[in-house]
Amino acid sequence: MTKRRVGLSLVETLIVIAIIALLLGLLLPAVQKVREAASRTTCSNNLKQIGLAWHNYYTQYGYFPSFAHGLPKYDAPGVPVDPGPNYVRGRSTGTWMWAILPFLEQEPLYLQSDAPTVGDAMGRVCSTPVNGYFCPSRGRPRTWALPGTEWLIPASYARAGNDYAGNIGIPNRGQPNPHPTGAFANSLTPAGFTDGLSCTLVVGERGMPTVWYAGHNAVNRSGYASSLDVFVTIGFEPYGPSQDLRGPVPQGYHYQWGSAHPSGMNAVFADGSVHLIPYSISNETMLYLCVRDDGQVVSFD
Repeated sequence: MTKRRVGLSLVETLIVIAIIALLLGLLLPAVQKVREAASRTTCSNNLKQIGLAWHNYYTQYGYFPSFAHGLPKYDAPGVPVDPGPNYVRGRSTGTWMWAILPFLEQEPLYLQSDAPTVGDAMGRVCSTPVNGYFCPSRGRPRTWALPGTEWLIPASYARAGNDYAGNIGIPNRGQPNPHPTGAFANSLTPAGFTDGLSCTLVVGERGMPTVWYAGHNAVNRSGYASSLDVFVTIGFEPYGPSQDLRGPVPQGYHYQWGSAHPSGMNAVFADGSVHLIPYSISNETMLYLCVRDDGQVVSFD
């Protein structure tokens, strides 16, 4: 009587492994595409919420957030100092990302009512990452430590970063204090957008080399609550966005638009609409989108 063979021969095993590898090779790109599509949708929703918060800030105060970029200040825990309508060099408080926190359902983070000291209030808000300020295509929210203290903030507090930045256009028109031509300027109201709300970019994804995904970098030092890295300026060409760099970082790259998405960057406009701006956009068109009152009306529909 012939003994039945149990299991697979070596050749059969190799064939099965080859088939599995082939199937994985076909499935992985599809899975990655689905994952990226979901990340891009989340990123777009983040910007939609930021745009709504920017408008709600105007509804409450009568002006949009200014060019302020100093440390957030508190008269006492639970009593933040109002940034006011105008940026004055050396006297600003916080950033627009800090100022709109109450309109993103982050009022406890903004107020810091239970902080033991003013320094702790500042440290807590600067060190707490806000999920809506990060694009999931770049990984999880990032924090990093600073060497030593910064003004009243104890050294034990980290800094939380951001993937989005506000458009300040051309930063200075020859005035003593910066008077940007973008969406963040002194005493800015909808009337200041003479090119039209739908034609002016407010907030988009900022350029970032992939080596910064892990956290700390030399440029974005103080985080979303107190740093110039919450802004992008039209000061370095190319004006348009580029995909995140894998390699050496050129001069000025940190003040440019960019994204981890394969085809373009997400941005919210002054009318609240969100668009994907392709990497192929021309310098001229991008410049027009970033200046609110140059008479160059560009539709992005």
